[in-house]
Amino acid sequence: MNFAKAFLAVLFIQLVSCGTDPIAPAKGGSTNSSIIGKVTAPNAVDLVMAGVTISTIPASDTTKTDTNGDFVLNGISPGQYILQVSQGKSFSNSNYTMTTVSTYDTVTVGAGRIDTVSIVANCTITACPCLRDTFGSIVGRVTALCAADSLVAGVTVSLMTTSAPTRTVTTDVSGKYNFNSIFPNQQYVIQVSAGRFLLGGESVATGSAVDTVTLANGQVDTVNNVVSCAISAH
Repeated sequence: MNFAKAFLAVLFIQLVSCGTDPIAPAKGGSTNSSIIGKVTAPNAVDLVMAGVTISTIPASDTTKTDTNGDFVLNGISPGQYILQVSQGKSFSNSNYTMTTVSTYDTVTVGAGRIDTVSIVANCTITACPCLRDTFGSIVGRVTALCAADSLVAGVTVSLMTTSAPTRTVTTDVSGKYNFNSIFPNQQYVIQVSAGRFLLGGESVATGSAVDTVTLANGQVDTVNNVVSCAISAH
């Protein structure tokens, strides 16, 4: 069973467990309900997701997003539905090419209501071959206040933004870390988690630290994270 089928199976089980028959929305209910929504690209990439097919499961009502990525489904019977974004639709600008893969979301439609949804499409993403420097990188080093030239090795560093999943790395023996293939033109938060390292045979407990950075196209940004610390006998 592929991922898409497995995902659908889980959603159907969840619908049934909630007491709603996913194969038959409420019969005899009003058909004046509507679903309006917008499909957007992941990672805050500036691509309009126009012409993407949206289908309801069950009932198989379909429509396509307009030139702004918006869609409307009218005449929907009350009930709980899965919304499917079709796969295989490609979008490009000077920096990226994105191709949609099957994306699913759920919505409960009330009688006579207009329900609004926002769907972030799952996509495969590549950089334009002619602009290999489009993606940026963040490199950094974690040092401690209590020791000059300290090497804070083995602590977790997280890269966070509102438009993408959190990425984590661990500092190497020199206290260094890097994040590659970073989408530009958005702000990132870099968080160093509290940890512990050895310094001259002594155990050093480190506090957390937070920094922010905004990347330009192809930029490699260097960040120096300084953490608080307390030395105790090892």
